[in-house]
Amino acid sequence: MENNEKKFVDGVYVNTPNENAPDFVITDISIGENFLAFYKANKNEKGYVKFQVLKSKEGKHYAKLNTWTPDSQNRSNSAQNSPVSDNNSKEVETINPEDLPF
Repeated sequence: MENNEKKFVDGVYVNTPNENAPDFVITDISIGENFLAFYKANKNEKGYVKFQVLKSKEGKHYAKLNTWTPDSQNRSNSAQNSPVSDNNSKEVETINPEDLPF
């Protein structure tokens, strides 16, 4: 079940890398001792704590608990609402081979 309320991850500190860091360094993350209690309280059935690193409107990074789980009702609803090919449909899109990029 998805909860829209933001729950910040205790003990995880997300910082912008220093200005001399290479381009492939996206962020610096520090994990403090207080994360252990947060982990025990929020781990899933597989033993994971899933969180997302987000950027605030002010440009600061932070860690938010990711509580999304697949919901079987939502999956069945999306399957019912997804387009299904109709074998009786006569309309076929013609593609010109010269329009292909390869």
